[in-house]
Amino acid sequence: MRMLSERMHPEPPPNVLIKKEVSLKLRNQVRHKMRGYLDHEVNICYPVSVFCTNDEVESICYEYEFNKGIGPYNHYSFEYLDKLLMESKPVDFLDLVDITCNVLHNSRNFKGEFGNEFEEDLDEILRRNHMGYRVGEGELIPITDPAMAEEVIMPAFRILHRHGLDKARGELLAAFRHYGDGDYPGALSSAYKALETVIETCLNKKSVDFDPREKTTAKIDRLVRSGIVPNHLQDSMNSLSKMLGAVGNVRNNMSGHGSATERTIPESLVQYQLDMAASSILYLVRSVFGD
Repeated sequence: MRMLSERMHPEPPPNVLIKKEVSLKLRNQVRHKMRGYLDHEVNICYPVSVFCTNDEVESICYEYEFNKGIGPYNHYSFEYLDKLLMESKPVDFLDLVDITCNVLHNSRNFKGEFGNEFEEDLDEILRRNHMGYRVGEGELIPITDPAMAEEVIMPAFRILHRHGLDKARGELLAAFRHYGDGDYPGALSSAYKALETVIETCLNKKSVDFDPREKTTAKIDRLVRSGIVPNHLQDSMNSLSKMLGAVGNVRNNMSGHGSATERTIPESLVQYQLDMAASSILYLVRSVFGD
């Protein structure tokens, strides 16, 4: 996996809502929450001994050391994990939280017992501390705007996951990864792909014939004419069509590798396109698949 610090390099523009410092309050809150979930198999020995461990703790510690290129430590325990949480530099702390999300998201045993509860609880902690990250798909995702993240972006990720739309979910996730990396053309391109994938999936779901090679605007027109989207939302769909065209134009005109235009795409435009892409995806999936 690529750690958060690697995905956030080069450093994104300063007006991205991301804190660089990690408070003692946040460290303790994350520590308590991780202890509450990870200690489920060995809670009989807590707090008598902090040397007890379980498979998830060992995996988290191993993945952290491996990705950081340190260690190996000879005994992965809650004591060692506590030390990392409380004493690591801010960038290392966030990498540790990111790795923890990834390990637990992919642990069948953990997911089978707790589902998404840990990610939701951790997401709430990050939100209350105004860190500028949300938890989604087993990793920390940099956000553009708190309100949009709360009302649109994270619900879009959840609904794609709930209905098994993995391709679109991966493309949308890639868009926000590129945004965090400062790769604006990549962000716009991936957002465009996610939208187009959702449109095609909706047409397939309703057994509407279309040519994959036709323009995205033509596919949107099929959504309206086939009744997938109500007639009274025609204007909204026309706006969506214009937005898609704008994404395509920006992608085609500005995404040349190393070009001057690649370095001058306004961040406000990228934020707008990402937010609109997530909003459109959320609307379309709800319309066809339900909540």
